[in-house]
Amino acid sequence: SKLSTDGNGYVIYTDANNKIIVNYVGCETSLVLPNDITEINYAAFEFCNTIITVTIPNSVTSIGRYAFACCDSLTSVNINSIEAWCGITFDDYYANPLNEGAKLYLNGTLVTDLVIPDTVTEIKDYAFSDCTSLTSVTIPNSVTSIGDWAFDGCTSLTSITIPNSVTSIGDGVFYGCDSLTSITIGNSVTSIGRYAFEYCNSLTSITIPNSVTSIGDWAFCGCTSLTSITFEDTTDWYRTTSETDWQNKTGGTLVDVTNPTNNDELFVDNYYNCYWYKK
Repeated sequence: SKLSTDGNGYVIYTDANNKIIVNYVGCETSLVLPNDITEINYAAFEFCNTIITVTIPNSVTSIGRYAFACCDSLTSVNINSIEAWCGITFDDYYANPLNEGAKLYLNGTLVTDLVIPDTVTEIKDYAFSDCTSLTSVTIPNSVTSIGDWAFDGCTSLTSITIPNSVTSIGDGVFYGCDSLTSITIGNSVTSIGRYAFEYCNSLTSITIPNSVTSIGDWAFCGCTSLTSITFEDTTDWYRTTSETDWQNKTGGTLVDVTNPTNNDELFVDNYYNCYWYKK
């Protein structure tokens, strides 16, 4: 293994299996990362205010915490494969270069109507967080899980259908998607994460399929237009302020969720900070 600086300002660690950007000491405005890079290290480009555009190669599989934090001039992120992008592990919100308002481009075209390829089985944490150009997303039946904060802050997203193949919706997945008016949850989803739809303030109604047995706290907080929450299965729903009780499905208060127009009071107004589970 060795540490070296190439002629383009990248400080790179190389071993038998990986080629990792550890730091950037250059001052270019447009970066095309080497196409054999496998990882971008913790805080590698933090405070690099000269960068306006960056191209991420398909070889990258992991981006560390704060890697693109405070890159205030970054306006465009260029990729050539949605499949490869969905395969990147982003360690936190600031690992994703979209975090400062940069736009995502696929082969030079702004990503607006996103079609996830059917080779993708998982949409990872933070994958499209703050992708503000997104207006629609098509998720194939190959996808089984949607990670935490995967679409948070997608403020132009108006509708989404979660297919029957998906079994879990992570924390904060659609947090702050304030243009979202329609969402269909597939009938294999068993859990809806914490903050999942928080501040989706254009959402007027939602149906919880009978497969769901767990809803995290704050899931619908701030959904100011939500007037109807319909449960396909209304029996044996409990709410609790205890995360332990929620995880173990013990304790809590049995709640009547049979009236869709009253459920907004339960989930949005008065008990938004409670955990919910079905026995």
